[in-house]
Amino acid sequence: MDSWALERQLVDEDNPLKTVSVDFMHNEFAMKKERMVVLNEEDVSFMDDDSNPQFLVDPAKMEEVWNQFQVIASELEYEYASKDFFSKMIDFFVDSLRSTKKTEFPHLTEDKKNVGEFFICEICIDLFIDPVTLSCGHTFCKKCIQKRETQLHRELCLKCDQSNLKLARWKNFFRRSELEKYGVNVLVNTIVKDNYPNELKAIRLRLDGNTFFGSQDFKKAEAHYEEAIKISPRSFLSWSNLSQAKHSQQLFADSLIAAQRSIKISPKWAKGYYREGMAYKGLSNHLASSFSFFKYLVIEPESSTVKELFSESLSKLLKECEDSHQHQEAFERLMKTVLQKGFEFILSESSADGARYELNIADKTTSDSLKSRFTCALCCRVYYAATTTPCGHTFCSLCLERSLDYNTVCSICRTPIGDLITIKPKPVDVIVDMMVRTCWPAEYEQSKQAAISESTTLKFESDNIVTTPVFVCMATFPMLECPLHVFEPRYKLMMRRCLDSPQRSFGMCIYDEANGFKEYGVMLEMQDHQLLDDGRMLVNSIGGRRFKVLEKGSRDGYSTAKVQLLYDQPVEVNEELKDLENTVYTESKSFFNMLPTVIKHTIRMKYGDLPEQNQNELTSEHGPKWIWFMIRLMVHSDDDALAALQCQNVTERLELVRNHIVATRERMNAP
Repeated sequence: MDSWALERQLVDEDNPLKTVSVDFMHNEFAMKKERMVVLNEEDVSFMDDDSNPQFLVDPAKMEEVWNQFQVIASELEYEYASKDFFSKMIDFFVDSLRSTKKTEFPHLTEDKKNVGEFFICEICIDLFIDPVTLSCGHTFCKKCIQKRETQLHRELCLKCDQSNLKLARWKNFFRRSELEKYGVNVLVNTIVKDNYPNELKAIRLRLDGNTFFGSQDFKKAEAHYEEAIKISPRSFLSWSNLSQAKHSQQLFADSLIAAQRSIKISPKWAKGYYREGMAYKGLSNHLASSFSFFKYLVIEPESSTVKELFSESLSKLLKECEDSHQHQEAFERLMKTVLQKGFEFILSESSADGARYELNIADKTTSDSLKSRFTCALCCRVYYAATTTPCGHTFCSLCLERSLDYNTVCSICRTPIGDLITIKPKPVDVIVDMMVRTCWPAEYEQSKQAAISESTTLKFESDNIVTTPVFVCMATFPMLECPLHVFEPRYKLMMRRCLDSPQRSFGMCIYDEANGFKEYGVMLEMQDHQLLDDGRMLVNSIGGRRFKVLEKGSRDGYSTAKVQLLYDQPVEVNEELKDLENTVYTESKSFFNMLPTVIKHTIRMKYGDLPEQNQNELTSEHGPKWIWFMIRLMVHSDDDALAALQCQNVTERLELVRNHIVATRERMNAP
């Protein structure tokens, strides 16, 4: 019976903790087998549990990598078998295998998650305990965040290190609160507690075991790990920690069995191979330990400690050779074996026997119960672009924006969250978003379409008929700037929607007490904006096309209208029209210059100087800009403004400006 068959017999499937105290890896057969592989005394096929007959190693690919290896080895011949030599050989093999897996077998690198795996912390690799969602949208256990922050002396998210995204993007909120007061993600925490009570109990036992292990009380640590395994047999972390506890007591055979159980449950977790390699090392099985360390490096290639352990195992194997010639031949055979084992490892699917934490979404009762939890309390639809606030409650990001327009506290717990107002865009809670997309794609799409529909501002029925939101305020005119101070919740919502739309436009109409707003207005195009800390907005806009209101409506508190866009009638630019423009412009300039200094200064501060004359603008869709400047300066009533807006002939507007100048001069000269 070979050592691998013997190993499998040592585990009682009914009681995973029952082991036989036999130092099986020290038996004479295993030691002889190891020596035969290295020295090639006979043809031996050394296979372990990762070998899978359905995956065949491509000889051509192996030969290609081997030839490249020989070239590099020949270049480093002067430092053969040195520490640097082994290090460079290991790096080459690991890089080659990782590259092969990525380019030729991309499907093996896909991360296929069961829904239950969404609720695993990527720091401790186990179910969340007191999950906290950071400002970037990623979620971790509270203690994991605290530990990571202490170790790194910085506030960086594990997933966002590359972009240097601050962990505490809710900076003002956390300035008032200590790290211990981070709000637990209520939704994720509830899902974990309701669906995995036994697993959470096992995790807490394992964490208690870690405390005993840290104080060198290995027996108590072992007892806690074993109790955790009895409750949750598929916890690869408990098996791994049990392996470490056994190893610390020099129970290497038991340590090996626990490590291999950890690997069987989670084959993609590198540390399991480290535990296995250390157990083999304790049993003096250097060939098996070298394979284990190599598998670790294929998954996590940056560990200098494991590279040194791998080199050490190779060196001890080669020391058994009697002379240098035999030593070099054995080295080549050994590296070929390592290469073959590496290819077998990456070609195996390396998938666990089912997910550790399953969530049966296929069951209608379970699905409906979960869906009710993943429904926004504000819009009563499944979450779309969900944001979790610092206090731990989750809302659709658009719903949260609207809620903050009216009140700067959480709609559920009334915690002040006004600091979120200026954070644009709101971060999406990654776990909640993945859950909704995966489990209820149809409902998610409905929520998405509803959000898109609500955010749509302009709806074109034809080239000149459009439905637009309307800001009811004052008269404004084409081509002229119109600064706005927006503070009403309904208009803050309207402005956000306009900012998110491609056109970034809305209508401006004069207020009318009887009918809501006047029948003529101007489309304003948003140039830029500033969001103040309390949610108010300063918007710079410029006048565009004029319009006539055809039909009035409302939406979410603000006015809307179906409008017909207006254009100037085509004119023939003849000498008569040019002379008229020159005359009126001269009169306008003279009128502007004769104004008292204080008034001129006020006009310049508010509107700027009189624009320069440009006769090329006579044929533009709005006519010359200076005419609209003078109209804004001269009109004294809403009726005058409406008359100017509905005028579609540049000649008539020139006459209108001239008449206003004459009337104003008469009023100024009147006794």
